[in-house]
Amino acid sequence: MKIFKYILPGLGFFLYSGIYAQNATITDLKELQGNYKLTDNAEIRIESDRFSMGKNVSLIEADGEGRWRVRGRDIVFSAVKKNRENTLIVERYGETVEVGKELPAGFRNYKEMSPEALAGLVAPRVMIANDVPGVSIALIKNRRVASDLQYGLKNSADPQARVDVSSVFEACSMSKPVFAYFALRLAEQGELDLDTPLVEYLGKDYTEDPEHRKITARMVLTHTSGFPNWRPGGRKKGGPIPVLFEPGTEHKYSGEGILFLQKTVEKILEIDNSAEAFDKLLYRSLLKPAGMPHSHYIWQGEYKNTYADGHNKKGEVKRKKRRTYKEVNTAFTLYTTPVEYARFLLELMKTDRSAPHSLGEELWRKMTSPQQDIHSTEILPRRDRTATGTRHFGLGLRIDSLDSGLRIGHTGSNSNGFRCVSDYNPETGNGVVIMTNGDNGSRVYNALLSYLAD
Repeated sequence: MKIFKYILPGLGFFLYSGIYAQNATITDLKELQGNYKLTDNAEIRIESDRFSMGKNVSLIEADGEGRWRVRGRDIVFSAVKKNRENTLIVERYGETVEVGKELPAGFRNYKEMSPEALAGLVAPRVMIANDVPGVSIALIKNRRVASDLQYGLKNSADPQARVDVSSVFEACSMSKPVFAYFALRLAEQGELDLDTPLVEYLGKDYTEDPEHRKITARMVLTHTSGFPNWRPGGRKKGGPIPVLFEPGTEHKYSGEGILFLQKTVEKILEIDNSAEAFDKLLYRSLLKPAGMPHSHYIWQGEYKNTYADGHNKKGEVKRKKRRTYKEVNTAFTLYTTPVEYARFLLELMKTDRSAPHSLGEELWRKMTSPQQDIHSTEILPRRDRTATGTRHFGLGLRIDSLDSGLRIGHTGSNSNGFRCVSDYNPETGNGVVIMTNGDNGSRVYNALLSYLAD
């Protein structure tokens, strides 16, 4: 049996095609009928039936139209002659990828290519390899949204449900900076003091541990509150929240802290208990004037036809019945699109801070400059593969401090099956927002950042 091996360097996608005939080529697709297995490390193997592949085996079958389908999966193989050579084609999620011994020339010359062209090369490959059905991207150049790019499907079970510019994703933890901006506006207006313990505004304890009485808005926004990300058993069970260290002395990322600040803001502004009231306030005072007319912190009826469904690590729709957010949690419930979120980044980039909804210069600078060292050298991938730096937090934003300057943004991950990232360079005015609808989406956006991010 002759084995052909195809590698997409750096993208983790390996394909082995088992051929019966000793002198067969990959156009002998009838011989590709055999066992199929997609392993956890995104390795695809096709071998002849005479070899056992272990568990989770699927059969590749001819469809009678010159293509071979993986039974029970949405993957199709075919082959074409190109430049006198046989090229294997993989189709999935409405995208088509050539798989050969070498990557297309564009990958070798990526520094000379436009970001749009690079996204078109990279996105379909990493989506297919990592079981992520849909990707939507907004590219910012010179402080304006220069282009929007979409790939794949909103729902892997519906080949007609293409991702488009209006497709709504969950912004996940990228919800936090938007709320942080709103909270800082309240501080600027004298409604909220960043260094006053939040319980003084609530007028009562928020949880049982007395140490939480020291927590301030500044600590929440720099993730030094001492709260865990979420309380033991999850927030819905409503159990006590432990304080893991003295507030203000260490860094630990916390969604609970953001929710604590949200409840404090609701008390300050005397907002009733209805989710609609707080969402409408956020929409009226920030989202709409910032150019985000379809963005909300709770589910809207208009999302029924535009929402991208979340998917698990196998690329399957995560829930038969869509789980929607009917209560505001500013730590993760923002619904938006990459283009609209990119407009929020533009709001952060503006040097003119005079608009009625804009944050004034003093707190804007503290939001977008390092305020808390988190003692980490884990930075996002970039076009400059040699870039190194340290990670910090501003007041609500992740900040990577590189030799070439600051890079500002946030990432997000929701259990509904969404992963996303935002990142911008305040000096060049370039940036990117990437949203995906799969549990493996961070693999996709990291690969894309390594070609697209300043």
